[in-house]
Amino acid sequence: ENAHNDYLTIAAETGLPAFLIFLFLILSAFRLTWKQNLRRPDFTRLTIMAGLITILLHSLVDYPLQNPSSALLFWFLLGISSYQPPPPPPSSEPELHPILSSRLFRAGFTFFAILLIFLASRPLIANYFWHQGLAQYMKSPLTGEKNLQRARFFSPHQHQVLFLLGNIHLLKNNPARAIKYFQEVVKLFPSDSKARFNLAELYLEQRMLTEAREEVRAGLELDPYHPGGNYRWAIFLALEGKTAESAKYLNKAIRREPQMRKLALQEPIFSHFRDRPEYQQILSPPSR
Repeated sequence: ENAHNDYLTIAAETGLPAFLIFLFLILSAFRLTWKQNLRRPDFTRLTIMAGLITILLHSLVDYPLQNPSSALLFWFLLGISSYQPPPPPPSSEPELHPILSSRLFRAGFTFFAILLIFLASRPLIANYFWHQGLAQYMKSPLTGEKNLQRARFFSPHQHQVLFLLGNIHLLKNNPARAIKYFQEVVKLFPSDSKARFNLAELYLEQRMLTEAREEVRAGLELDPYHPGGNYRWAIFLALEGKTAESAKYLNKAIRREPQMRKLALQEPIFSHFRDRPEYQQILSPPSR
């Protein structure tokens, strides 16, 4: 897989000399743009550099230069920005249009350039807060919420952030907020089985049986061997009177997590069917 950093990828795959040449080309383009704008404002070149900065910032947290279309755009912009036209004769140099030379236009252009750079750097900022929040979460889950919320502000659709926020509100006994976060995770990343099983448990606590059943079913399609998922599905099937199928899923759950036998013995629905042949062997203590 690609490292989520183009600079590391280039250095690892091509070596340090090639990486230094790559940096030299970029710095040369920036230096040329700076010198050109000291003599006379060149808004076309500044716009091109803003596009290059956008790609370079994105390359810190992803690999756009490994994408052919993004790489083509990058090298095209770099080539244009490196072009140095011959200076025109002093008498033939055209005057700037009054609008282009006005302070208002320059201020507006600067504002939009800064805005473009800010938007391009959002993934980088979000990644910083994500790692800070994750480190705090690993030490003490409730302490990482502020940084995770900041990461969510800069990158609202990062499902890992939303998943941890859901876990935090689960620990804070705030089921409504936890459900909201896990719903967003499932919407953004439907194949996240853990989020689906967590959501199912929360739905069960809120007596939302239809929604819980659907999440357990979807979760088992993604992770057929999940003990908790098989256990919950066995309960739903038992409630529907499908005891043979229920026993099959209960057996699968207990084989993965033997301590679930004790939990099943305390479950009213399994206690009710305990004397049935399909449940007797599963719920009986293992012989020594």
